[in-house]
Amino acid sequence: MSARTQAENLLTLFIFVSCVLIHVQAMTVTLYGERTDTVHKFSIGGVAQRCFNINTCFKGPSKSATWNGVKKNTNVVFYSNENCQTHKAIGRETPDGALYFSDVNFYHNVAAIMIWEMGQYATNGIANACYLDEHATANSSINILA
Repeated sequence: MSARTQAENLLTLFIFVSCVLIHVQAMTVTLYGERTDTVHKFSIGGVAQRCFNINTCFKGPSKSATWNGVKKNTNVVFYSNENCQTHKAIGRETPDGALYFSDVNFYHNVAAIMIWEMGQYATNGIANACYLDEHATANSSINILA
């Protein structure tokens, strides 16, 4: 194999990996409170069965949520307590959807989010989405340029 062919193959692989990283990071959940409140958007990556705590940067009130880029045949679940505990509201539309919390009798502030794929337990751990959200731009830049 020539040096030029190897370079072309490496470039193709680099572009493919970059596209995959960008696609994985495209999964977002947006929470809405009162009309005058700031909209809170969380980039939570493509990990199902991981509990994402948001209670340190989102204090509510929680009125509705939208999501984009979620894996098909999963559920977007919102919890009233950190670590994905206690009361929950389940959004069943994927890959994109919306949920008005009052429609499902969820009258709590959202403290955590999880994507259910194979059950309701956080088998892929617990993370702070507020920290991930603050560093999403830097992380995606590093991944793309690496």
